[in-house]
Amino acid sequence: MNLAPHTQPKENLIKHSLNNIDESISVLKKKLFFEKNFKNKFKTNYSLGNYHFDFYFEELRLGIQIDALSYSYSNIYNSDSTKLMSIPHKNMMALKVSDYQVLVDSDEIVRFLKNYSS
Repeated sequence: MNLAPHTQPKENLIKHSLNNIDESISVLKKKLFFEKNFKNKFKTNYSLGNYHFDFYFEELRLGIQIDALSYSYSNIYNSDSTKLMSIPHKNMMALKVSDYQVLVDSDEIVRFLKNYSS
């Protein structure tokens, strides 16, 4: 029986998540690169002060951080919900998503970015 990651034992979930973080970054990078609204408008592996982002959109002042579920195990990252947080002293927003969310529904993240940028 192949259980969804959120129904597997905690150890299996952590292992799955750590093994897939690089794949998640690659999947989202490809999605963003081929999306005409975002092609060449983002930087990867970007640091801003003490903050690190997997993707950064300077025009939008928006950073995206993909987290392995093991780092945020609180009820499976609160049901894989997208987290949008303000970083006032940097005058920007940060979007936190789980690696699982990227692998399962990267289109939702792209839709969010389209709405955010309009």
